[in-house]
Amino acid sequence: MTIYEMIQRPDASVEEILQHQADTGSGDLVDRAKPEKSYEQKNRCVLAREVYNYISENRESDFEEKWSDWFRDHSYDLTIEKGADLPIEGAFSSDQLIVDDSFKATGEGEAVVLVGDVVYFVRVE
Repeated sequence: MTIYEMIQRPDASVEEILQHQADTGSGDLVDRAKPEKSYEQKNRCVLAREVYNYISENRESDFEEKWSDWFRDHSYDLTIEKGADLPIEGAFSSDQLIVDDSFKATGEGEAVVLVGDVVYFVRVE
């Protein structure tokens, strides 16, 4: 339903859509920090925003570019050391205990981080 709403409401922000879906009981993709959320649920909080970016960039072409091709060009695997601070601002991390929103590696583990329209699958060692 979230993706359907993203397609149907081009003037709505991603946060408005995600909040609306959470309010209707379709799942909370807004608050990624709840401790009861699983790794997969936290990742979906980030990836929902990436789907929104894809839809926004490809709506006018009637989605001529496939999601899989677009996502391949907008995602990267990255391994960094604990304590590393990358010069990237405006991040949105699935797990702020591993990579915070200033893109600093705060703990060991894995996180999915959205920076602009690029997703980083980050492993912190």
